[in-house]
Amino acid sequence: MKSKANILLYIAAAVFFFLFWLYIVFPYDALKSRVVTEIENHFQGRYRLDIGSMDVSLLGSVTFKNLKVLENTNSGERSLLNTPKLKLGFSPFGLSSKKVDMSIYLKGSKGELDGEIRQEGDELDLQLNFDNFPIAELGLIASKLKVGLKGNLDGALDVRLNKADPSRNAGKVDVNLIDFTMDPVRLNLDPSAPDAAMEIPAIKLSSGEGSHIQAEIQKDNMAVNSIQLSGGDLELNMDGRVALQGANPGDYRLALKGSFRIAEQLSKALPFLFIIEQQKNAEGIYPLNITGRLSKPSIRIGKFDLPI
Repeated sequence: MKSKANILLYIAAAVFFFLFWLYIVFPYDALKSRVVTEIENHFQGRYRLDIGSMDVSLLGSVTFKNLKVLENTNSGERSLLNTPKLKLGFSPFGLSSKKVDMSIYLKGSKGELDGEIRQEGDELDLQLNFDNFPIAELGLIASKLKVGLKGNLDGALDVRLNKADPSRNAGKVDVNLIDFTMDPVRLNLDPSAPDAAMEIPAIKLSSGEGSHIQAEIQKDNMAVNSIQLSGGDLELNMDGRVALQGANPGDYRLALKGSFRIAEQLSKALPFLFIIEQQKNAEGIYPLNITGRLSKPSIRIGKFDLPI
């Protein structure tokens, strides 16, 4: 019995000193360089990582501090992510499998974001909790929308999507849009006539409360219960549905209806609005319908089809 106890003691001591010295002499700088190189090579130089420091936990997590993810474009580098701290948690035993299963914590300049991401085969589970997180620090969203947005996200997103079997889709979206603004943008409705482009000034989209996106996913249908913008230059109310069918999200079909009102000061800054002036009712409200594929929607204001 005593010899067995000694053996266990020696094993425990060996493991302790191994982990201790591993922690002391672990080549973090070499590992950081290898991680950066592997990621940049995987994306063939499209993205560049700038990492202040990186810590690896033997329990299965990696923490990046002062992390920047930059995308190389024809007009130069564009920031996709800029955060003082990103922590990814994962199972060390799951790294050899093809599935993704990790937790995420992302610190913003003010708020934070945390959640879990799981992907195996055609199924994606995404759970994100926003705590006054600045949307401008998620440059990936701006690169997709092609407009600059500022404001904070507060709420939760919990969805499960399965490309092969939409009947397994489920989830809920309940996110508040706090103090949202849109940066000035140059809009050209006719690519063949670049001189016809219009300057859109900065627009205040929402105030500190009352603006949100609320939706529920059931199988191949997402019921959009409410999209609301209030307290800004543009008052918007919409609901409807999105058919989650197609090889990619661009094929999803929209069926949204609602109305919007434009503040007087914004109307004066947008002289081209005369083309839809006759579409508003006596209360100054414009009916709005959005249909068609997500990648190329059809937008109708009253009886006027917006040429996009």
